[in-house]
Amino acid sequence: SISINGEDDELYTKEMIRTCSAEDGVLYYNGIKTDHNIYAKNMISGGTSLIREGNYWMPVYSGGYLYYLDLSRNYALCRYNMDTGEEIVLVSSKVELYNVYGSSVYYQTFGSSAALCSVNFDGTEQSKILDGTYCNLSVTSSYVFFREYEGETFYYFPSNSPGAISAFVPETK
Repeated sequence: SISINGEDDELYTKEMIRTCSAEDGVLYYNGIKTDHNIYAKNMISGGTSLIREGNYWMPVYSGGYLYYLDLSRNYALCRYNMDTGEEIVLVSSKVELYNVYGSSVYYQTFGSSAALCSVNFDGTEQSKILDGTYCNLSVTSSYVFFREYEGETFYYFPSNSPGAISAFVPETK
């Protein structure tokens, strides 16, 4: 890490990691080379904690829950309650990528029936938004943005109205 003045740098780990989420000074990540466990690194104290031991990918912390892909379950999208230790499978089909915002999880399924979909954070109300393969899935407080995997056009829809999909063409000045 590098301090805000750009001078005081500090190496936190030599291990290759995949960082996916940070909240309240804690960085959530999974190992890559030696394991696929999920860890939390407190950026203030420097302490590291093992959160989940297993074969996981892309951990995201949000609202007291840890979301991740479980590679041992064919990339199922799961949610882990950090207080109770309860785990639920939100989506059992293979998930390629996902993004969490509020009470919604937007995700891309994989394979011959690939689609951009959404599910409530508790696993209810799964819905298909659009058939096809998409990437660059980003969510703001008002919109969900994405791009066709083999295309260059970005699309978006209001997060409260997934059916209203439009091409994203930013104004230039």
